Amino acid sequence: MPRSTVQFQRGLSLTSFLATYGTEEQCREALYRIRWPSGFCCPTLWVTAVVFS
Repeated sequence: MPRSTVQFQRGLSLTSFLATYGTEEQCREALYRIRWPSGFCCPTLWVTAVVFS
């Protein structure tokens, strides 16, 4: 059987992935850091403080 290119692609191991993104809070924080590396700023209001509910 040929080797699956999807299954064996380079990237994070499952252990590394779970250590980085294992909880919803970790995912949210990682997304925030990736999306807004200099901190959030609303492009319409130019406000930097945001409260998520």
